[in-house]
Amino acid sequence: MVDNLSRARKLVLDLLKADEGIPEREKFSAMEEKDWDELLRIARAHRLGPMLFFRLSRCDHEIPDEIMERLLQAHRRNAVRSLKVFGELVKVSRRLESAGMPFIALKGAHLAQFCYPSPACRPMRDLDLLLKKDRCLEAFDLLVGNGYVPAIEGSAAAHMNQRRHLPPLRSPSGIQVELHHGLIAPHPSFRMDEELIGQMWSRNISRKIGQDPVRFFCPEDLLFHLCIHATLEHDFDLGPRALADIALLLGSEPLDWNLLLEEIIPSGWRKLVLAPLYLARLHLDAAVPEDVLDALGSEVDPSWRRSAEYLLFSESGNHSLPHKDVLNMLNASKSGAALSSMAKILLPSPAVIALNFPAPPDSWRAYRYYPAYVLRLFTLKLPGLMKALDPGKGNIGEYARHRRRFSDWLCEEK
Repeated sequence: MVDNLSRARKLVLDLLKADEGIPEREKFSAMEEKDWDELLRIARAHRLGPMLFFRLSRCDHEIPDEIMERLLQAHRRNAVRSLKVFGELVKVSRRLESAGMPFIALKGAHLAQFCYPSPACRPMRDLDLLLKKDRCLEAFDLLVGNGYVPAIEGSAAAHMNQRRHLPPLRSPSGIQVELHHGLIAPHPSFRMDEELIGQMWSRNISRKIGQDPVRFFCPEDLLFHLCIHATLEHDFDLGPRALADIALLLGSEPLDWNLLLEEIIPSGWRKLVLAPLYLARLHLDAAVPEDVLDALGSEVDPSWRRSAEYLLFSESGNHSLPHKDVLNMLNASKSGAALSSMAKILLPSPAVIALNFPAPPDSWRAYRYYPAYVLRLFTLKLPGLMKALDPGKGNIGEYARHRRRFSDWLCEEK
């Protein structure tokens, strides 16, 4: 459990609450220069600058001019980018819909437009679009044929089997677009039933972006997706913004909690939803009913909460950490387990090589790219790992242990 949160972190959490209340003046007067510096670091690490500027600009408490100027710059940059992102959403929507390829816009697009105070407050790195699995490759080829450029050379077919989305595409306007064929990557403990995906498609809602209708998840499905994205896909390395997304969604959209509990959450997946809802209510006063937490099994287990909060509030140097196999290697209790994790990295299958190189994912011929794969490890991945191991970035070993503990709790007694 995270104890003694710094003044800066407490203030950040207060500013992210959905009720838009302004924290007491005493919390501002207690902030020293080092605390404001930490607030800026948190804002930069978790991409919270635009939202913090919006909230701080609406209070009359004394805030250093330099702090407001830095946050204002972040807000302005994101406002410009938001215009480009939503412009791209309209363009790609028209292109795919005209080709008979319906899609659902995921997460950020709905949140930024309909849940945050303004689209400028919620950063989006890219556009995430969910397509029917049997049309995803066709949509990928259609966009490539219209000037969209894959960010990597990897095989799209390899991504269909090992990732939840195809290789990212850069649009002619410079916005990255990810075409998803699923909501989670292949996982040893969790598998999303095709029937559930079909039901989520049937519940989609249409809302306008400008004059164009765009499909989104209904609020219940969006909440479920936000929860599994924060826990299963990211082990809470998204930072406090993951909780803000949930709190602001619940503050702006009416939810049918029975639908979520009885029809959406698969058996054995309740911990994936419990953890983010519990923490969003605890830290941001999110409108999560007590009986919902009880139905999810909210007995407080100090072990999961301690690890989840450590991951949630950890510094950004850890968030850019490499593959989970590296973390497993760092946290292995036995030398055999460490060697096994290392072997997965140094001796990849053809399908893994094909994720980043134009190789057949099911043939030994992929090993023609093995030298390039090793070179990529040492020129791109190793420097990132060495940077993460910098003592100034925090205790990477502790981070790895908490990530393993939280992941083990999610999967135990499933």
